[in-house]
Amino acid sequence: MKVSRTQQAYHAIRQMIVDWELPPGAVLSEHQLAQRLKISRTPIREAMFILAHDGLVRNVPGESAVVAEFSMPEIIESYQMRLALESYAARLAAGNQRARELLVGVYEEMRHARAMIDRGEVQAYHRLSERADSLIAAAAENRYIAEGLRTLWGHVGRIRRIADIREARLHESVAEHLAILKAILASQEERAEQASRAHLTASLNHVLRQLAGAQDGDLGAVRGAKRPKESRPARSSADPGSRPRGRGGAATPR
Repeated sequence: MKVSRTQQAYHAIRQMIVDWELPPGAVLSEHQLAQRLKISRTPIREAMFILAHDGLVRNVPGESAVVAEFSMPEIIESYQMRLALESYAARLAAGNQRARELLVGVYEEMRHARAMIDRGEVQAYHRLSERADSLIAAAAENRYIAEGLRTLWGHVGRIRRIADIREARLHESVAEHLAILKAILASQEERAEQASRAHLTASLNHVLRQLAGAQDGDLGAVRGAKRPKESRPARSSADPGSRPRGRGGAATPR
């Protein structure tokens, strides 16, 4: 299947945003991006329209588009949605007889992921975990879940870059992914869903602890991070299903 220029631009710019090559608040110049990607400005403009729909780009009236910032409540809300979609996707995948042919390969790769982390190949591990998540969603065979997760994963990928993931947490993440994949391959629907919920809860707890303990200067991309009620994880870290409470109580509108 041939990929259009707009799709090429979309995936390239999205990856730059997720990897913080284009950090939150960065001005997006159509001319500069077109030169960098060696394509015309029209696909760039169309790609940024899609990225704005995804919530990764914010259009400023009368000015250039910028990479969207995010708030502490938005971080929590993204995990709440992941909890709903990913855990159910794991359950559906476990009930799908075709899941094995999709997931057995990535399961074998995940078994060697600890060595990958020990070698310092953290980005490679992130790519592997993202691929595992994507294949689980594909094995669920529900296009609405897949579409919802595609949008969410862009935001979650950015959060990883400010959470300062520790090696110990990465090893825990490997064990959690193996538990999910093993349950799916064994067609254990309830166990797969529970393993996914445990993984996402642990991931959110870690992110909130890291952000709450960071220096103020490290949190410029997170709106409201300096406000105690929003950056204190005690009220919401135990369960992503609880509603975040902070000053204002809701994410700042984009």
